[in-house]
Amino acid sequence: MKIIPYSEKYKKPTVKLILGILENEFHAFGKDRPDLLKISEIYQVNKGNFWIAVEKEKVVGTIGLRAYGNNRGYLKRMYVDKSFRGTGLASELLYTLVKFAKKNNYKEIFLTTFETMIAANKFYSKMGFKRIDSLPEDMPSFGDTVFYKIGL
Repeated sequence: MKIIPYSEKYKKPTVKLILGILENEFHAFGKDRPDLLKISEIYQVNKGNFWIAVEKEKVVGTIGLRAYGNNRGYLKRMYVDKSFRGTGLASELLYTLVKFAKKNNYKEIFLTTFETMIAANKFYSKMGFKRIDSLPEDMPSFGDTVFYKIGL
């Protein structure tokens, strides 16, 4: 398995993985997700990035980092294929993002999720993220209801 920066070559399998998890596991249908059509343009600019985990040319994990100025980032689109959960892949994806963020002088990373995403909440807490009441005013919540922050 390898974790690599996203490229358009992997667009279809990346979108398929993310939508598959959102729709099949969380029953989140019909929401507008324009960032999935422009991953390079939205995530891989201004010292941001997007990574995919690839196993035999199959995308099995994703994680994105958007820059929000003042040395702050926003973690978005972290997903791991069901068959790769519990293998340490999520931690490796997060480590890749944090290593990149530190190299690019980020001081804080924020993220959002939902209360119903129990495994995600446990994971982020275990990895050192602290739950906060709300995001900074210049960051969108994307309709999520749980907010986290970590200092680097």
